[in-house]
Amino acid sequence: MESFDFFRHDGSSIENEYQNNKSEYLGVIFSGLGYSYKNPLLYYSRKIILENKIDYFGLDFGYSKNRDFLALSRESRIEFFENDNKFIIDKILELSGRYKKIIMIGKSLGVSTIRQCIKQDLIRIKSAMVLLTPSNEWDYFIDEINDLENRALIVGSLNDKLYSVKNLPQLYKKKNILVYELKTGDHSLEKDDAIEDIEQLKAIMKTIKKFIIKTVKSWKREPDLPPLLEDLTAS
Repeated sequence: MESFDFFRHDGSSIENEYQNNKSEYLGVIFSGLGYSYKNPLLYYSRKIILENKIDYFGLDFGYSKNRDFLALSRESRIEFFENDNKFIIDKILELSGRYKKIIMIGKSLGVSTIRQCIKQDLIRIKSAMVLLTPSNEWDYFIDEINDLENRALIVGSLNDKLYSVKNLPQLYKKKNILVYELKTGDHSLEKDDAIEDIEQLKAIMKTIKKFIIKTVKSWKREPDLPPLLEDLTAS
């Protein structure tokens, strides 16, 4: 697997990996604050992308291991993240020019990066999204998603205060959005029971795999039209 030399203004690097499967579609994975593409939800999402012969690009901001970042104030951390997003969006714009369509998968903080990416028309018009456990900006993002026709799968736990916001029900009515919710579970969609966590992870991965396969089929059939919810959920 390849990687690119991504260096911030301060000289620190952004870990990444890329695999070219000679596809016309690209799968992009954005990490969370301390949740990388080596952790279960993103690791197996990556496997699904690769199993379906889609080109793959993964990014890990590595904040939980960056001492300089951790030493910053909250305001400075936000500024640091915003600067990273500007840098990453430029790279996604550059890379996306090679592809007809993009599937973006983000976990927590990675959902915030997806939010910034789709503000760029050149990315938005060709993108589908998998949003795993959205975080602090979620209520604002919901209002924006409500005005979009992009295909999206949203996965969260109703027991996660960051996910269960007042305007969440707006998304249940959208025909281009599939919502998969847990009644219990933390921000990593786990319950502190190994067997239950594995079973739930399997169910989530089945849902993501189904969404990706049906989205790609829809692109091939009608590349410029969003699918109906029935198309996303049909077996």
